Amino acid sequence: MAHRAAGEDLRRARGVRWALWAAALHIGMALGYVGLAAAAIRQGMIWRADFTARYTGARLVWEGQGADLYDRETQARWQQALLGGRTLADGLLPYNHPPHTALLLAPLAALPLEAAFAAWTLANLGLGAALALDLTRFARPWRRAERALVLTTFAALPGLLLSFLLGAFSLWTTVALWGFYRALKGRRAVTAAAWLVFGSIHPHFFLFPVLTLAAGRRWRALGAWAAGMLALFGWAAWRLGPTVGWGWLAMLRWSASAFGEGGIDPRAMANLKGLLTHALGPSQAAAVNLLAALALMGAAAAVFGIWRGTWAPERADFEARMALTLALGQLTNLHVHPQDTLLLFVPGLLLYTALRAQGRGRAFGAMAVLFPPVGLAATFGGAGGPCGALAALALAIGAAGALRVGEGSRREG
Repeated sequence: MAHRAAGEDLRRARGVRWALWAAALHIGMALGYVGLAAAAIRQGMIWRADFTARYTGARLVWEGQGADLYDRETQARWQQALLGGRTLADGLLPYNHPPHTALLLAPLAALPLEAAFAAWTLANLGLGAALALDLTRFARPWRRAERALVLTTFAALPGLLLSFLLGAFSLWTTVALWGFYRALKGRRAVTAAAWLVFGSIHPHFFLFPVLTLAAGRRWRALGAWAAGMLALFGWAAWRLGPTVGWGWLAMLRWSASAFGEGGIDPRAMANLKGLLTHALGPSQAAAVNLLAALALMGAAAAVFGIWRGTWAPERADFEARMALTLALGQLTNLHVHPQDTLLLFVPGLLLYTALRAQGRGRAFGAMAVLFPPVGLAATFGGAGGPCGALAALALAIGAAGALRVGEGSRREG
C-alpha cells in the first residue's frame, strides 16, 4: 500500500513539473503575441485587418447610408474612400454581418479607423478578462496545475492572436458560447437565450446551439431567443428600412457560394469545406459547396440524436454532448476562418471535463497543451486552416467516444 502511495505521489510530482513547463511555454507564446500585435500597429498594418469590413458597415450606418448597407458597389466605394484609395481583397472586403451588428458598432464610426480599432481591442481585452475570471471559477475544484493550464492554454491559442490582430469577432463569440453552456448547466433558460442573442453579431456559429434548444425541448429558452432576435431585427428595420433584412439574406447567399472573391478563400478555412477544397481542388467549387451543405444538414440532424431523451444538465455526459455538438457545428460550418479556431477552446475544455470525470483526462490534457505551439507553427506555415479543421474533427470523435463510454457506464450502473 505504501509503495502504491509513493508511486502515485511521484506521478503527481512529475505531472506538476510537466504542467509548469507547459505553462511557461504558453506564457512565453502569449507575450510573443503582444509583441507581434505591437509591431503590426507600429508598421501601420491595421487597415488590412478584417475590422475594416466591420468599420465600413458601421460607417455606412453612421453616415445615414444604412439603406444601402448590403449593396457591394456602395460598400466598395466607401471602403476605398476610407482607406485613401487602398483596397482589400479584390476591391472589397464586404460587410456581411447582420444589420443590428452595424447599428451596435456605429458609434465606433465616429472615430478614425485606427482609434476605432483601438477601442474595439480594449473591449475585447475586457471580454477576455471576464472569461478568464469565469474559467477560474469553473476549474476551482481542480488541482492548481490544471487551473493554470486552462488559462495559459487559452492565452497561447493562435486563434486568440489572430482575433486581436484582425479585430475579429472570434473572442466575442467564444465568450457567448461559454456563457451559453454555463447557463444551460445551471438551468437558467432565459440567460442561455440572452447569450445567444449576445452572440448574434456573429450568428452563423449559433445554429447548433439553437438546434440544441429545439432538440432538448427547451421551449422557454427558445422563445426568449426568438423574442430577442425579433427585437433586434425590428430595431434594424426601423432604423435602416424594412428591406435591410432581405439585403442581409442576399449577402449571405452570395457569401455561401463565393469562392476566391471578397476575401472568401475556402482553401484557408478551418472546416470541412476547406478540407474538401484541398482534396478536390478549387476548380470543383460547385461540388465542394454541395458536399459542405449536405454535411451541414447531416450534422444538424445528428444534433437531435445527441440530445434525445431527458434533459439532464447534472448528468456526467452533459459536457460530452455539448462538446460533440459544438465540434460538429465548427467542423461543418460553411465559414470558419483561422481566427475562428479560437472557438474550439469551448468544446475542447468541455471534452477534457468529461474525460477527467471518467478518469481519462491525462492524455487529452497533454494533447491540448501541445495544440497552441503546433497550431501556431501550422498557421505561419500556411496550414492553419487544415490544422484547425482536423482539430475540430478530432474533438468530435473524442466527444463521441466519451459520450459512448458515459452511456455504457450509466447502463451498467
